[in-house]
Amino acid sequence: MSTFWNAIRESIRGHMVTDPIEEFLTWPEIVSTMVVGEGRIAGVERNYLVETDDVRWSRLVGREYRNRPNSNLVHQAYHLAMWERETGRRISDLSRIVEIGGGYGALCSIIRRAGFIGDYIIYDVPELSTLQQFYLKEMNASAQLKTSFQSDKADLLIGLFSLSEVGKEALENYLDNIETKHVLLAALNDEWEGWNSVSTLKSYFPNAREFPIAHIPGRLYLIE
Repeated sequence: MSTFWNAIRESIRGHMVTDPIEEFLTWPEIVSTMVVGEGRIAGVERNYLVETDDVRWSRLVGREYRNRPNSNLVHQAYHLAMWERETGRRISDLSRIVEIGGGYGALCSIIRRAGFIGDYIIYDVPELSTLQQFYLKEMNASAQLKTSFQSDKADLLIGLFSLSEVGKEALENYLDNIETKHVLLAALNDEWEGWNSVSTLKSYFPNAREFPIAHIPGRLYLIE
């Protein structure tokens, strides 16, 4: 775990002691690292979803927790739309998804809304697993939440700005021990605490399509 994320974990633990968990979406550490607010990024992504001829998207990005602005749900739905577009597959046709670093659970809730009924496993640190458990229950979604990892296999491995930030040793441990048919990865195409993960990710998934996220400079997708 990086120095940055260790500091975030410590701050979240502090909130859990002093603040009601029901207000977690107002905690600065969550807002700054896991929420895409209304603005240019969400605007581009919302326009893309609206302009597709798939009527599912208006349903997928409906209600956010406590009726807060749903811009972050739009962001997660956009990731999913990119994977479906590039692979020609529907998420609902899969049977097992493994996500590394699930944020507060927003992508899982979107994927459940999209009709996925299989096993959804999230590997994350205990502090975020606690938030995911709370949020997913509130959103009537489900996942298997795990805080330790040995090995796994999946139809789809998801790592959205998570695998690129865990460090080389942890990244290789995940990728050496997860067997997957497809990937949905988003990464910072630059150094993170002195190391750039993109070449490593590409070496594990040589058949994945790499393309920039045009409206978020310095970020890219790897999709297979």
